Amino acid sequence: MNKDQGKRETGLSLPTGAKGGRLRSTQAARTAQLLEDLARQLGITVRHLKFAPGETLSRGGLCKIRGNYVLFLDSQFRPTEKIPMLIEALQRFDLTGLPLPEEVARFFDPPAPLS
Repeated sequence: MNKDQGKRETGLSLPTGAKGGRLRSTQAARTAQLLEDLARQLGITVRHLKFAPGETLSRGGLCKIRGNYVLFLDSQFRPTEKIPMLIEALQRFDLTGLPLPEEVARFFDPPAPLS
């Protein structure tokens, strides 16, 4: 996946560091881990598999198997490649009431005010 592919597929740009630059690899790894942890809190099984080039149309994604959500991610993904896929999958779930770390909360729209 090239650096722009995640943006094209999800409509998201990759997160930036505190100074507005590219996310450092340690920051990206932490963000990806926080997103994976959030997925697990929601009951999503996160599976890392090695996808053989040319054998699949995708290198991962969210699916429902026997009533359970499973997020498949290519084990060869760098953290910056995992982040857009994790965000796209997590945006399908209600995150209201979950404590979201600051690094992660900015990727999700605030809940609509109750009226």
